[in-house]
Amino acid sequence: MKDKRWFIVVVIVLCILVGLGLWQFQTIEEIQVAHQESYEISQWERATGIFDTDSSQPLLYYRDGDYAIYIQSNQLLYKNFGKEPQVIYTWDKPSKGKIWKSDGALLVGTEPEEEGSWTGKWFAVRLPNEDHPQFKLFPFKEMQFFGPHQIISMGISNDPSIFVATVKNATTYTEMIYKLGESDFIWVNHLIHPKINGEEKNIEMPAIVRQPMELKLKAFQLENTTFFTFEDDRGTIIYYEEDNKADRYVDFKFYDLKKWLF
Repeated sequence: MKDKRWFIVVVIVLCILVGLGLWQFQTIEEIQVAHQESYEISQWERATGIFDTDSSQPLLYYRDGDYAIYIQSNQLLYKNFGKEPQVIYTWDKPSKGKIWKSDGALLVGTEPEEEGSWTGKWFAVRLPNEDHPQFKLFPFKEMQFFGPHQIISMGISNDPSIFVATVKNATTYTEMIYKLGESDFIWVNHLIHPKINGEEKNIEMPAIVRQPMELKLKAFQLENTTFFTFEDDRGTIIYYEEDNKADRYVDFKFYDLKKWLF
C-alpha cells in the first residue's frame, strides 16, 4: 500500500512538472534529428575572420553543446539542435562582418562592401544563460568611424563581458571599449604619457594581433564605485563602470587604489 502511494505521488509530481514546462520529454525521433543536425552543422564552413553576411550557404561561427550560431542570407541565427532557428539580427544590405565572443556575449561589427569605407555598424548580443534563458540584442545608437578591418587587436574579458578594441586611425591608433549592456563604444582617454628629456615619448603603432587576447582584469571598489584595471605591454587602462569611462596610463603599471583627503 505504501509503495502504491509513493507511485501516485511520483506520477502527480511528474504531471505538475510537465504542465509547468519544467520537465520535457524527448522522443527517440527528436533525439535522432538533433544528433543528425549536430553532425551536419559540424561540417559547415567556418566564419573565421571577415565574412560575407549574404552568404547563401550557412557559415558556422560557434558551436557548443546543443546549439550553434551561424550566418546565412544576411541573418545572424541561433539554433538549438532539433528545433527551428531563431533570428538574432537581420542586415538590411550585404556587408562584410566579423564577430568577437566572450563567455556570455557576442560583439558584431559590419561595414559596407565598398572598399575604403570608414564607417561601421555594430551591435552586441547577450547569449542565453541560467539567469537569462533568451538571448538579448543591444544595437548601438550610432554608426562608428571604424569597421572590423580597422581593428588592430581585440582584448576580451569574460566577467564582466568587456571588449577593448585597438583601432587603426590613419597614421595613429585609437582605443575603444564596449561593456555588455551599453549602447555604444566609449573612447579611452590617454591621460599620462611618459617623457624623455622633458618631451613626451612617441607612441608607436601597436602590432597587429589576429587572435583575441584575454584581458586579466582586476576589480576595485571605492565608495560604491567599481573600477576595473587592464594591463598590457602599453601600460594600464582603468575602466570606471558606473560612469562608463576609461583612461589609459601609457607605460604605467597599476598597483593600488586609495582615497586621499585634502
